Amino acid sequence: MKALPLRFLLPLLAALGSDLASAQQIWRCGADGRVFSDKACQQGEVVPFVAGPSRADMAAARDVAMRDQALADRLKEERVARARLAQGTGFIAIGPLQADIDAKRAARNREQLRNEKRSEQHRKKGQERKSEQRSEQPKRRDELNRQRARQPLPQQPPVEHRLGQYP
Repeated sequence: MKALPLRFLLPLLAALGSDLASAQQIWRCGADGRVFSDKACQQGEVVPFVAGPSRADMAAARDVAMRDQALADRLKEERVARARLAQGTGFIAIGPLQADIDAKRAARNREQLRNEKRSEQHRKKGQERKSEQRSEQPKRRDELNRQRARQPLPQQPPVEHRLGQYP
């Protein structure tokens, strides 16, 4: 069984309190002590009477409950308004909330900074590699030229054969 909210429990206690005030004693009966009676029972205990809340306490509790309900209503209206704004308000849909846009921009800016740092690091490494390669490039060119010079030139067919004229 769910517990009753305070705003329902206080009036109930006040109503019961007026009936219980007239009784001399209240007995708790049963094996588990869940039954209350105004008559003595076997293995029963007398429960001391506790007076219910005063009228001032009841009025204060009602005021608190009304304030809580007003706050809950206001929060619900704000949530519904935010949901409507996010969905759009008619034929022309309004985009996402400004906070979402700002968060995406900030994430994009962070990603751009990371990419710029990475590209700067890659550029520096590339420059280092190029400077190393520059010192080796003339040697490579010379070796390739020597190898080409050593190779014999391919034999070319006679001019007639190249033009498709056969003897």
